[in-house]
Amino acid sequence: MKIEDVHSEVIHIWEKYPISNRVPIFYPDLKQEALLFIGLNPSFDEKELKRILKGTEYEYILSDLHGYFDVKNFTTEKIKELVKIDQQLSRKHNYFSEFKKFSEELNIEWEHIDLLFMRETTQKEVEKLLKTKRDFDFIERQIELTVKIINKVKPKIIVIANAFASKILKEKLNLKFYKNIGTYLYESERFKIPVFLSSMLTGRRALDIGSRERLKWHLKLVRNKFK
Repeated sequence: MKIEDVHSEVIHIWEKYPISNRVPIFYPDLKQEALLFIGLNPSFDEKELKRILKGTEYEYILSDLHGYFDVKNFTTEKIKELVKIDQQLSRKHNYFSEFKKFSEELNIEWEHIDLLFMRETTQKEVEKLLKTKRDFDFIERQIELTVKIINKVKPKIIVIANAFASKILKEKLNLKFYKNIGTYLYESERFKIPVFLSSMLTGRRALDIGSRERLKWHLKLVRNKFK
């Protein structure tokens, strides 16, 4: 599955289910066999967008952020630019800072994706969409695509850094807990991937310092078992 195929599937979902009024996230080529962090969905944080994009070549979109990200103004020609904008955010947004620290301590490259592709401001807005059949199908199709991506990149370790996303993926990936490693495994005929279910690593609902250090220790321990 090429990244262009992922983009095509995302576009198809947005065309079939005209629910979200913002353009979805589009990924670049994702690293293979990395430490993969999974969140719930890309945020639409106007304050952070303005802070991070100010002074860059994308500053021009700040005069009409909502218009730029409005799905009615989307064309396939914008995909490359949207990818680069999201890469700017991943380099400079505080949300991603802990992922870099974990990566450095484990001496393994990191990658990040979200369970869903829709840009929202709060998790509550996402949860609302699970209450009706049409909206549920919209969410379900996104989750199915994310599972395809996980299977494609075959991460060394997965950390699901959101409690709600953890609950969903625990079921979707049929995760099983193994006492000998103290965490879950995502298993298929081709791989066995350790999976850690967590809450957020930054922000108001973030793990406390002690829990974060224990998670790092546990990741190192399990990684050594799966080298």
